[in-house]
Amino acid sequence: MKQSNSKKNRDKTAFLYERLSRDDNLEGESYSIGNQKKLLTKVAKEKGYTNLIHFSDDGISGVTMERPGFTEMIQELEKGYASAVFVKDMSRLGRNYIEVGRLTEEFFPERDIRLVAVSDNVDTAEGENDLTPIRNLFKGIRCLRQVKPTSLKIGISACKPDEPIVNINLLLPFAIDMNAFPDLYAVNQFINGSAV
Repeated sequence: MKQSNSKKNRDKTAFLYERLSRDDNLEGESYSIGNQKKLLTKVAKEKGYTNLIHFSDDGISGVTMERPGFTEMIQELEKGYASAVFVKDMSRLGRNYIEVGRLTEEFFPERDIRLVAVSDNVDTAEGENDLTPIRNLFKGIRCLRQVKPTSLKIGISACKPDEPIVNINLLLPFAIDMNAFPDLYAVNQFINGSAV
């Protein structure tokens, strides 16, 4: 573990996880490891945590769940050393919808671990957020012409309504025409915060 810790001070201990893949550099400075650390430290302190331990993976895609910093954090959580995990957004945990769902629906609740995803307004201590699974699913939908094998962060909000999309994470073997599914497009706009 990165700092000496015991189960005694678990309630004041939060693990802060930062991840940056090479392709996230295209998304701007806000995704840098340094900026994630500053944001998560600020929010964790505001929520009353005094023992903050950082775990980071720099230059590693979230498509794989086999990341050194992430794996170490999970091992320490299994030992009961922290009561909360803070991430910038849900995609920092990973881009494998099924595995992230397992973490949020089983692993964290079974161990009474609070999850805070700052940019997604997720805080499990403030109750269930029914839109979180839907938001994660939509983050798995990508524009076909923009998808690169190493980066799956491009959301369908970047697509025009008539462009084909596909849910990469569920590996659906077909494209969806957004004109044919206006309700799906409207839900996406709501999730991405652009609906009125």
